[in-house]
Amino acid sequence: NNPTDEENEQTVQQRIQQAQTQAVLEFWSSTGNPQLERLRNDLEAQHRRALETEATRTRTALEKQRHKMRALAKAMAIREQRLFEEDLLILTAEQEEKERQKQRQLAKEQAAAAVIAKKQQEEEQEKERQIKAKQEEQERQRVQKEKEEKQQKQLLQ
Repeated sequence: NNPTDEENEQTVQQRIQQAQTQAVLEFWSSTGNPQLERLRNDLEAQHRRALETEATRTRTALEKQRHKMRALAKAMAIREQRLFEEDLLILTAEQEEKERQKQRQLAKEQAAAAVIAKKQQEEEQEKERQIKAKQEEQERQRVQKEKEEKQQKQLLQ
């Protein structure tokens, strides 16, 4: 036995095995082996179930993801609403404070105007009193002068 003979023998053995396997496959496929059909059907059913399971898992995962996204969007909307309300409260408080400052300023201006008006009224009253006092003095002087003239006339007569 030399090495080439052994190699040839192995090659021949492999070819024989391949031919036998091929012949068996052809025989079973040509005769329509029910066991082989059942096996094929079982494999196809198993494959369909695996695909359906995967599709179900995918749908479930997608639905969970959608649910998470909706929850996140809702949470973000609520947070945005709260921030908007806080900003609105701050703006409202600032506006109210500005309004109070305006009211205080207006009250100060009105008080100052009232003081000025009262002072002007007092000044007018003082002027009127002085005018009246002057008129009374002039009237008194006129009456006095008339009395003196009458007395002089009586003395002259």
